[in-house]
Amino acid sequence: MMKCTRAFLPALIVGALAAGCASPTPADLERADLQRAAVSDLLSAFRDAVRAKDAEAAGASISPYLLPQEKARLSRMIEEVVWTKLYTGYGFDVERAAAKLSWKRLNYGKVRLKVKAGNALGMRFKDRYELVRADGQWRIVNLELNAPVEGEPLDPPAAEAARIKEVLTTVIELMRQGKSERVYYKLLGAGGAKAGPFGRGDAMLARTLRELRSLEDYTILRWPDSADEIGLRHVAFSMVVGSLHLAYTWPAVGITKPAGLRVDIFLLLKDDQWSPYLVRVHGGKALP
Repeated sequence: MMKCTRAFLPALIVGALAAGCASPTPADLERADLQRAAVSDLLSAFRDAVRAKDAEAAGASISPYLLPQEKARLSRMIEEVVWTKLYTGYGFDVERAAAKLSWKRLNYGKVRLKVKAGNALGMRFKDRYELVRADGQWRIVNLELNAPVEGEPLDPPAAEAARIKEVLTTVIELMRQGKSERVYYKLLGAGGAKAGPFGRGDAMLARTLRELRSLEDYTILRWPDSADEIGLRHVAFSMVVGSLHLAYTWPAVGITKPAGLRVDIFLLLKDDQWSPYLVRVHGGKALP
């Protein structure tokens, strides 16, 4: 028989207690199931709001106890992703994600999840969530979403898409009519040479005017019937670019077969108004 010393007895007691605490009681599991359901409800609400491209509704899932700058960071992240085509038709299996959470973490009130998400195009990607329970409510305290990079295709909320397309339609119609100077002065009206995420500078604006005037030398075979034909891409927060692909000929220099060029129309959101910020013409006549 093993002889127990005074020093050994406390160790046996601690070990026995630890072993007993490793297994959840029925009450622990019942409480965890309630918390799991609450987490599922929060994730479902957030997922559905993102799918609906409703940044405000999705932002309601963020914890109100975060520091203002942290809450603003998450709100901006949400606003950016709901504009992207990647998050159009956003979805993931909420129940499957919640089922992986341990009863201990659920009852403690802090969980982290990595979800396998997808979109309407069938693309797959991963997002990460961190949730905390406070005052009996689960809320998001951190997110790792796939933030847009420059050039990423956009699919804005319907109301914003309509406002953007209205501005693009105006600019395209002026270009179609050969009114380069009118477009140029609209660019100046966007706030001057140093407005926006990057300064345009007088030289860049002068080049833009030359490029706009170059369009008047081409025979554009077809202008778009509506701004719906223009693809939108991400540039920076509060700036998008609409790309217009045109087929043209230029008999004066021997281009009699249709050739292609791209016109990029940059729009800037300032004081809740979208304005043309810069126009660049790619292809066609070589410019100095």
